[in-house]
Amino acid sequence: MRIPAKFSVEAYLSRQPKSKEGGQDLRRYEELADHVRAALDREWDRADDLLKSSRLAREKGAIMGIERDAEDLRERIRMILTRENLLAEPYPSYYPSLTDALFSDLYGLSGIAPWAFGWTEEYRRSSSAKLIGDRLYCLIDGKTVLQPQRISQKRRGQLIHALLLASPRERKETGFHEVYLSSGIRVTIYSGERTKPGQDIIVFRKYLISRPDLASLAARGPAFQGHVRHRLQRGFRGAGPLRQDHLPSGLAGLRGSTSGGGRRGHGPGDPLGPADA
Repeated sequence: MRIPAKFSVEAYLSRQPKSKEGGQDLRRYEELADHVRAALDREWDRADDLLKSSRLAREKGAIMGIERDAEDLRERIRMILTRENLLAEPYPSYYPSLTDALFSDLYGLSGIAPWAFGWTEEYRRSSSAKLIGDRLYCLIDGKTVLQPQRISQKRRGQLIHALLLASPRERKETGFHEVYLSSGIRVTIYSGERTKPGQDIIVFRKYLISRPDLASLAARGPAFQGHVRHRLQRGFRGAGPLRQDHLPSGLAGLRGSTSGGGRRGHGPGDPLGPADA
């Protein structure tokens, strides 16, 4: 009769499927995230009602991109890691640090954060990202490119809930939502009957040109100069003619009256669309 070998926990675990993103084994990181989440939950349980209210407001602010609220949560995570000597633990390669990784996955935009904050040159040049199910696609150099990040259904649900919680006017049951982060990123959420089961879609869009940088726009050519001239007319309407020495550096070559009779919009040829957009 054959005697079965002694059961080994290590051997059993080694045969289990591993969570991977971009070829990285993230099981240890996921365990760490659960550990830090539990530590933060214990802090929450010990807090009084006033402190809970303050922390809830900060969590809402963090998901919307308010930096002071995000930094408060990062510092709390950093303190836990330092206290327990865990700062050297591995984390997904698309994050700049372990603290940023844990903050993003527990309270922030999860794997979309590297794109949203432009943590690589490619992401800084990308104007849109789309989350379809657990897969993230980014527009890079004019092409839609699949990214290594994978965002679980549970985490997507938490992300949608947090975005809608921070935007009380949006009702979850409608299945279509538009939310704006403090950075100006527009988030469009499709869910429910509008999508296939488990295939909710979240689209993120950001402006690559800073709107106040009119000099940079004017330098792009005549079509853009017309747009900038109209913006200046709107901005100074009612203040009388705009003298050339009053224009910001780089805009002195733009001429035109600011007397309030300007058009309210532009034609379809305007590179930036309607002036009131």
